[in-house]
Amino acid sequence: MATESIFEDLFRSAQHSAYHLEMRDAYGLDDDYREWTDIKAGEDVRWLPRRQASGLALPGNDFWLFDGTSVLFNHFAGDGEMTGEELVTAPATVELCASAFAAVWARATPHEGYRPV
Repeated sequence: MATESIFEDLFRSAQHSAYHLEMRDAYGLDDDYREWTDIKAGEDVRWLPRRQASGLALPGNDFWLFDGTSVLFNHFAGDGEMTGEELVTAPATVELCASAFAAVWARATPHEGYRPV
C-alpha cells in the first residue's frame, strides 16, 4: 500500500503528465475536495457517461498515471471507503492504463459542455 507521501512525491516529480481516471459512479465531496477544486492547476476535466464506455477495455480501479511510467491505483471497498493504493511500474500495466485513458479521453465531453442525463 502506498502512503500519502508517495502520491505527493509522484505528483510533484512528474515531468510531463499526471492523468487521473475515476471509475466510480459517486465520490464523497467533503470540504477538502472543494478546496482542491477551487485551485486552478492546469487541469482539463472531462466526463464520459457509462453508456458511451461499453466498448472500451478499462481497468477495474481508479488510477493516476504519471509520465507514462508508473500507475498508482486507488482501491475502494464496496461501501466507498478507500482501502489503499497500489504503485505499479510493470510496462504492460502502464500501457494498459495509458491506452484506457486515451480511449476515454477521446470519447469524453469537456467539463464546460457536459450535461448529466
